[in-house]
Amino acid sequence: LTVIEARTAAVFPLQYAAQAAGILLARLLHLNFVWLAVLGRLGNLLVYAAVGYCAVRIMPVFKTTLALCALLPMSLQLAGSFSYDAYVLHLSFLGIALVFRMAYTDKPIRLHDIIACSAVFALLAPAKAVYILLAMLIFIVPTKRFQKRSGAWLTKGAVFAVALLFWAITNASTILGTLGFTHVRAEAMPELASTEQTALPEESVLLEESESTVVYPFENTEQPPADELIFYDPDS
Repeated sequence: LTVIEARTAAVFPLQYAAQAAGILLARLLHLNFVWLAVLGRLGNLLVYAAVGYCAVRIMPVFKTTLALCALLPMSLQLAGSFSYDAYVLHLSFLGIALVFRMAYTDKPIRLHDIIACSAVFALLAPAKAVYILLAMLIFIVPTKRFQKRSGAWLTKGAVFAVALLFWAITNASTILGTLGFTHVRAEAMPELASTEQTALPEESVLLEESESTVVYPFENTEQPPADELIFYDPDS
């Protein structure tokens, strides 16, 4: 008996884009399962390496420190797996590098710098709520670095607000469910509502005995020996 539980946590699809690309390539090439797993991991590793390299190039100071963090054994182990933590790591490195470039270089901050920084933190925030705080690094950028000092704090606040807003949008169903608006979540995500209860085949015969349920997979099936019965305790 397989019990299906509803998953209320939202999953941001882009977190698995690199792994999915490797798996898709393996499918297009009609490779076996081993190569499918290898290419999925390799795709994750290549994206991690490419974004990490860009972050080190952009970083104006502490390049060696950032590179060492990216090359830690745990970081490389996650990069070579199917875990979305590699996505979190390389975007964190890139976001830090973009902020440090605005804070510790003499080049004037332009609109594309703000947009790039906002985009990175907006893509990072849906992974886990705690990474929204990483967007607050924008406040270390000195006000004098902005062309219009009057709007410096407004610009910094906008970068943080974009990350917060994007997290709220992508996790709306989780937030509403936590607040008790389960009916709203069910209407917004009908596919989730359909999985909130365990679906059994129409042919299943359910017999209640005390607090347990005996499940017979098919109709007209002879009762098996007692030691082969499948018991499901709803309270367990």
